[in-house]
Amino acid sequence: MKKLNMILGLILIVCGVQYATADEKPYRFVRLEADTYDLNLSLSTVANRLYANCTFTIASSELPEADYYSFFIHKRAYLEKVKVNGKFVPYHYTKDLDPRLFEPEFKHCELLDNDTPVYCISIAKEDLAELKGELSFSLDYRMLLPAPEKDDTGQEFFSWDTEEYIYPKNPDKAATLRISFLSTLYYKMENADGEKLEGNLRTSRREVYDEPGKSQEIKLYSVR
Repeated sequence: MKKLNMILGLILIVCGVQYATADEKPYRFVRLEADTYDLNLSLSTVANRLYANCTFTIASSELPEADYYSFFIHKRAYLEKVKVNGKFVPYHYTKDLDPRLFEPEFKHCELLDNDTPVYCISIAKEDLAELKGELSFSLDYRMLLPAPEKDDTGQEFFSWDTEEYIYPKNPDKAATLRISFLSTLYYKMENADGEKLEGNLRTSRREVYDEPGKSQEIKLYSVR
């Protein structure tokens, strides 16, 4: 009898724990969305890497109350560090998310699927709690270079598409993307608005208006 009572007690304890877990208030997520992004790129064909730094600013007063603040980026991107107002902040790879956890409810369910080619990166509210006013985010990451392609003339180029979340773009609203691409003189960015030459380095600049559902292609041509 004592043994039976012990077993029943354990069952009740386990059921109580499960009930409490199921009854917990779910975490709330808010997406980080800016009006302008500065994307600084450089490449190394020797290391077969594209290096990126993306910065954007959001007023803290514009962020709704939430437990986590999130953005999306391609799984090819290896995120190295995240800073807010110059301070390193921890970040989390979040998955198994429900669209209803987001405020407002997230319409792009395909981005939350575990098999999607993008990561959802989240920053806890306590890591932003002491920061007020303008919040300046800075992300450093790197990616393997894509396979080179050739145009109709046989000229070789590398290509990246903003629809592939090579930066933490807005899935619901348009934003201005200001691109700065550092390369050797042997490469030149297509449709650059301007460029600067220093020694054997070329810095190409381009500004695009990146709208949801429309891709903006970044091409870097070989000029050897």
